[in-house]
This record gives sequence, C-alpha cells and structure tokens, in this order.
Amino acid sequence: MGVAYRVPGVYVERRPRVAPVVVARTDVVGFVGLEPRVRDGTTPSALTGSPATGHDFRADVAGFQLVLGGARVLVPETRNLAVSSGALWIPMLAGESIVFALVAAEQDGPFAELMVVRGNAAATGTERAPDDAQLELRVNPMPGMHRAWARVADIVYRRDAGALGMTVLPALDAARCDDWRDYLLAFGEPRDDGTFLGSAVRAYFANGGRRCWVETVRRPRFDDAVELDRARAEMAGVPGVPEREATGLERLLLLDEVTACDVPDLHARRVDRPVRQVTLAPPEREGCFIPCDDVVPSGAVVDVAGEPVTLPLFDSMPLYAGGAMSPLFATQRTLLARCVETRWRMLLLLAVPEMPDAATGRYVPPGAPEARQWIAQFDRLVQLEGFADTLEMSAGAMYWPWLLTQEMIGAPTLTVPPAAYAAGVLARRDLARGPGVAPANETLRQVVGVAAPVDDAAHAALYTPEPGASGIAGASVNVMRPYPGYGVQLFGARTLSTDTWLRFVPVRRVLTAVELRMRAALEPLVFEPNTPALWMHVATIALGVLVPLFEAGVLRGERPEEAFYVRCDASVNPPESIAAGRFVVELGVAVAAPGEFLVFRLGRSEGVIEVLE
Repeated sequence: MGVAYRVPGVYVERRPRVAPVVVARTDVVGFVGLEPRVRDGTTPSALTGSPATGHDFRADVAGFQLVLGGARVLVPETRNLAVSSGALWIPMLAGESIVFALVAAEQDGPFAELMVVRGNAAATGTERAPDDAQLELRVNPMPGMHRAWARVADIVYRRDAGALGMTVLPALDAARCDDWRDYLLAFGEPRDDGTFLGSAVRAYFANGGRRCWVETVRRPRFDDAVELDRARAEMAGVPGVPEREATGLERLLLLDEVTACDVPDLHARRVDRPVRQVTLAPPEREGCFIPCDDVVPSGAVVDVAGEPVTLPLFDSMPLYAGGAMSPLFATQRTLLARCVETRWRMLLLLAVPEMPDAATGRYVPPGAPEARQWIAQFDRLVQLEGFADTLEMSAGAMYWPWLLTQEMIGAPTLTVPPAAYAAGVLARRDLARGPGVAPANETLRQVVGVAAPVDDAAHAALYTPEPGASGIAGASVNVMRPYPGYGVQLFGARTLSTDTWLRFVPVRRVLTAVELRMRAALEPLVFEPNTPALWMHVATIALGVLVPLFEAGVLRGERPEEAFYVRCDASVNPPESIAAGRFVVELGVAVAAPGEFLVFRLGRSEGVIEVLE
C-alpha cells in the first residue's frame, strides 16, 4: 500500500537493491524420546492369581494440556487409572495381545475426561487398536452429541506363557516447544524413572535454546527386550513412510526448521534389584529362649534382595570388545546413515554412552579410553566398511564426557549425557551471531561438574587424534571440560568428518543455512516460466542470501567474488533440461574455518621478551 502524500515537499522511499529473502531458522533442535505422558501404573499391571485367573491392568497418566474443539483443556494427572480388571477372567489367551485406546474427551470445565476403549484380542502381531468410529461412538453415544476428543495413546497388553508385557504407543503429533513451560504443558512434569527426555529438553532451554520439537516413540516395560528393540527401531523410523506413520528421526525430517537432532533416551536406564536365594544355617537351640525350629524351619531357603544395579536399556558394549555390534551403537549408526542421506539438512548430536566397568560389573560414565574406543567404531565404518564418504560424515558430531547436574544446593547430583547441552550452546550461538560461529567456548549452565577427569592430554587425544596405521587421522570428539573461574565449558566444535573443511561444525551449518534459506526463498517461484527473466530473479535472490553471510565474515575472501559465485544462466539450464521441467541454479561458497589454535611466538631481544607473532 502506497504512502498518502498530503503535504507538498520532498519524500524519500528506501527500496532494497535485492529482493528480500525469507530468513529460515537454523537454531531449532529436535528431540526423540520414550513416551512420558502414559506409562505402566504405580501399581504395575499384572495377571492375578496363582495360576493366573484374573487381571488388573493399570496406567499412570501425566497432567498435560491438549487443544480440543479449539480450546485448551487439561488432561488431569491420574495414578493407577483402571484400564481393565477382573478377578476371574483374562481378556486374552497366551500368545495373544489386546489394545486399549486412551481417549481425552471434551467436557464442561477446564478438565478433559479420560476414557478407555477396548479392542479385540488377537494373536500377537495381528492385534488392532479400536478405530476412530468406535471412539466416536464411545465419546458421543447419543444423537446430537458433538464433544471433541483426541486419542492420547494406545496401550497394548501382551500375554506370553503367563507373563504380561505392556507397551504404550503414542498417538499425538510431535510437539513444538518454545520454552520449558511449553514442554511441561505438552508432556507433564518429568519423573525420575531413568529416562532423559525431560532433562534433555530442560538443559537445552537453560543453555540458550529458543525452540525445539519433541517426538516420542513407544514406551515398553524396561525389562521387555522385544519391545525395547522395537522402540530403538522407532527412534530412527522407516524412510519413505507417510507422515502419519513416520516416527523418531524420520518424523523430525519432515519439519523443515529442525536442523539438529538429539536422541537422549538412547541412554535411558533401568534399575535391577537382583534377588539371590540363601539357605538358612541350622539354629543353635542353646542360644534361643524359643526353639528356632518353631519360628524358621531349619534349612529353609529364603530370597534376599541384593544391592540395586543401574543398567542401560540399550547395551553399549563396544563393537570389538564383545565381538558383535551393540544395540546402542547399531542405533547410532542407523541414525547417522539417515542423516548422511539428507546431506546438509540434519546434524546428529551423539554422546559417548555409559560403559561396563570390568572391576565392578556395573555401567559407569565413560572415561577418555572408552571415548576413544567408541569413536574408533565410527572410524572403522568409514575406513574399513565403506559406510560413507568422509565428507558425508559431517552429518554427525560426538560429545564427551557425561555431566553432573544439581537442581539446588543439597539436592542429589545426577549424571546426564552431554549432547542436549551442546544443542543448547549451538542454538545460543546461532541466535546471537549466526550459524557461521562455532558452538563452542561457552560455559554450560545448570552443570556443576564432569563425570570423568579431563586434562590436556585426554583432550588432545580425543580432539586431534594422531594418524593411525593407515596414515589417516580419526574423527574428533568434542570435549566438555571444567576451567577454574569459568565453570564447565564446551571446548570443541568438530564433526565426525576428517575433511579439511567439513570437519568443523560451523562450516557444516553454514551450508545448511544456505540450503534452507534458498529453499524458503525459491518455493514461491515453482511453476514460474523458465526464462532468462526467472534466471535473473533467482540470481538476485541468491545474492540476497550470500552477501549478508559475506558481510558477517562467515565466508572467506576479501571481496565477494573470492567468497562465492552464483551461476544461473544457459550453461546450467540447457534446452533439454528446460524441456524436462528442471531449473538449476549453482552456488559455490568458501566458508571460513574457525580459529581453533591461537599461536603467539615469543622471542628475546637484548634481555627483553617480545611478542613476535
């Protein structure tokens, strides 16, 4: 709309020399974790009787908010929600499964009503959840009723030879969170149950993040090996499936603004309480006022609970230590392979997992030797197995060691994986100065220490490894280490690539920014006539993307022509390409690498120390 000139005079209208470019965000991180809103009951679901003659199925539901009928309502926190129970019947036979749909329905007032709709039992693997028509009939049974509702989750119970398995399948879409409170509204208050999704999102926002997407996958019982393997598979997802069926990383790849990903619940834990049987020694009658045989039979066998042992849900034994690929490494490999396919789109943030301690048999946070072992597996993928080109390995970055956090003074100290904190620093630096600045040399917030000692020797060995027998240096591990007076700092910004330039995280992210910004700017031009006029327009748009990067110092060179080039003419758009409906614009950029080692040369001249360089 033009300006209404009502007073005679001279007016100035500033017009940009290039078309304005849509700025695509590159600071948004996606998280994948186990479903936290619905889980097994505080009183665990079980088959009752011995032998089993009945059942008591329970579920805990966190308090969270939903949008129903255009209004935001609260799903009330419910412990031990009665899913199904009966003292003298069991809804499925051995080898069968049954699905219950958990529904939140609109009602008068701010709270939603929770309903459970039961499906039909069927052989495991063929069971089906109640369809939407059944849910609609349950929520609105009378003609004229129009209550809004949403399927919260499907709860699957599986019966195997008297044992019971329970799995929660999330039914809600990935949630966008612009701050920590958004996460609490969408998923409820985190519980101390061995998972890391809630603490990872909190660490991300505490360290500078401003937006993230959270995608959840199935949540089985933590002793159910079969369902845990399925949960691992869902963390990666299946490429090419429809949006409604996409899970984990595959779902996040459908969100254009997500440029980095962390899977914190790959490191989730469970607590095992081992029980051993002890045979009581024969009693000594002389020492008893009452014959001990009257209280405890001589030679009785009793169960004694041992000390609790914390174990990871997904085994992290190194590849060549156990002779087979560990489940956790297999999942990291699958995630990285998917990110490699997208080339510049997604940066996968990885953490060295907890490792078994040979002396105690327990899993403990990894030390420097374990970190070298773990990163060596990724080197093996490239150098021996042909997993990917070293350029493509820039799709991932590895972080170590684990960190110590504390809610407040006097509260317990918790050990957490480091990747979420790196994600927060990445977003903080991106928002403050852009994607071309290394996400490093920043103090971590809500961190009180590191779980493994870090010195210069360990840092150097992990960050700048020496070449191996093949003469090729391995991938780098980004180290977090404490500095007196500064706290714990993220002091590394390298990818898993060993390429001279793409080994740097900021170089990799500048390419991501160029791709996303060009895509956002060119989308309105799809189906435009492929003529020289379009070529000129697109070249102008490309300059609008690249010139600000050059002026910000992100690109190398003293002049724009030394920093980038744009080719959009007949040389890249020949007649046969135009006839096929293709339009091509070619960009070349020279991205500036970060100055990691600042070197000063000192000399002495006539007894005076001078700085030479």
